[in-house]
Amino acid sequence: MILISGPTALETPDRVERIDVRTAEEMLRAAQGALLGGNCRGICGGSGGLSSRGTGHGKKSSARKEPLTIRLEPNPDILATLAKEKGERLVVGFAAETDHVAENARKKLAAKNADLIVANDVTAEGAGFDVDTNIVNDFFA
Repeated sequence: MILISGPTALETPDRVERIDVRTAEEMLRAAQGALLGGNCRGICGGSGGLSSRGTGHGKKSSARKEPLTIRLEPNPDILATLAKEKGERLVVGFAAETDHVAENARKKLAAKNADLIVANDVTAEGAGFDVDTNIVNDFFA
């Protein structure tokens, strides 16, 4: 099994090959490599929809008077790209939602051409991104 992961302090499970990435572009390339590498029967995952660009390097002076701007750009659509390239493989996506969980998950399933969507209400107690647990609300196929 291959785990493609962004930065995390979590340990990699035994018998899992881990590929560390920092950007959505790196994640897409690694996932395509795993999917098209010939030994992959299925793939799941994704990344957030936006990333910051052109924020510069180094410390910004607090004496600066003009406002700073952070430019956001869309990330590559990893799920849709992999679903197009899947062949006979199974592609599972995730819908981390804050409202209309089932409706948004179904829309994502259709729009991305995935085989299965795992829907999570990330506002629920014990769910989301800042906890060690998560709650799956539903699966849609």
